[in-house]
Amino acid sequence: MERFLFAEGRRARVRRHLAFWSVWIVVTYINCLYPSRPRALLYPHVYFVAFVDMALFLPLFVFSTYVFLYVLFPLVVAPRRYVLFFASVLLMMVVNSLLGYAMSKLYFDILTPGNYPWLERARWQTGYGRGGQAVIVSCIATGIKVALAWKKKQAENTDLIRRKTDSDLQLAKTMIRPEFLLHSLESIHEKLMVSYDISARMILKLSDVFSFVLYDCMDAHILLVRELEALDSLVEAESISRGQDLRLSIKGEENARGKYVQPLLLFSFVQGYIAAEARSIQIDITEHQLLVRQGGEEVFQVIPLYKPSAYAHG
Repeated sequence: MERFLFAEGRRARVRRHLAFWSVWIVVTYINCLYPSRPRALLYPHVYFVAFVDMALFLPLFVFSTYVFLYVLFPLVVAPRRYVLFFASVLLMMVVNSLLGYAMSKLYFDILTPGNYPWLERARWQTGYGRGGQAVIVSCIATGIKVALAWKKKQAENTDLIRRKTDSDLQLAKTMIRPEFLLHSLESIHEKLMVSYDISARMILKLSDVFSFVLYDCMDAHILLVRELEALDSLVEAESISRGQDLRLSIKGEENARGKYVQPLLLFSFVQGYIAAEARSIQIDITEHQLLVRQGGEEVFQVIPLYKPSAYAHG
C-alpha cells in the first residue's frame, strides 16, 4: 500500500487517480439508488436513474477535483494562503452550482421530459447540491494530496537525516589516526630496551588490535563484542606504553550480546580520547546505542546499535 501511495512517475499517479475515481463511481452509484421503497430495487428503472445521475455529474466532479489539485493546491494550498483558499472554495462553489444547474437540465430532460412548474426549482436544487458535493469531494482529494505530500516530505527529511548521520559516522571511521602505528612501533622499541616480557606483552596486544583493524572490519557491521575485545587490547597496550593505567569502564555489557555496530566507529572515538591523554574512558551500552565519553565529562558520542536479525551473517 505504501509503495502504491508514494510511487513516483506518471503510471503510478494514473493508477492512484483511477483507483480514486473507481471508488467514487461505486460509492456514488450506490448512493444514487434511492428507491421509494425496498421493493422498487427490483425494477430496472431505478438502476437506470442512478446510472444517469452518476454519469451526467461525473464531469462536474472531475473538473472541480482537478482544479483543486492542479490549480489551487500549487498556487494556494502549498504556499499556505489559507484565506485565499477559503475564498477560492466559495468561488468554486458558485461555479460548480452553475455547471450543476446546466447538467441538471439535461438530467431532468432525460428522466422527466416536459415543462412542469416545479422543474426549475428542482434543477437549481439539484445543481446546487451536486456543486456542493463536488467541492466536498475536491477538498477530500486535496486533503489526501496534502497528506501524501507531507508524508513524502517527512520521508525525505528522515532520509536526509539518516544520510547525514551515516556521513558523519563514515567520517569518524576515517579518523583512525595514522600516527598510531608510528607511536606503537616507537613504544615497542622503547620497551625492548627495558624489558623483553613487557615488550612481548605489548606486541601481543597490538597484534590483536591490528588484526581487528585489517581483517575483522571488512563487513558493513560487526559484532559489538568483537570491537570491545579489540578496544580492551588497545587500552592495555596504551597503558603499557604510558607506564600508567588507562581505565576503560564499560557499563551495561549484558546489552552487548548479539548486537552489531559499524566497525571502527567506537575504535576511532576511543583512539581520539587516548590521543588527548585521557586517563579513563567510559562506555555505556544501552538497548539501542552506545554512549562514549572521557571519564568525568558530560559530553558523549552516540553510536547506534543494530539488531542481529538484520545482520545475522555476522
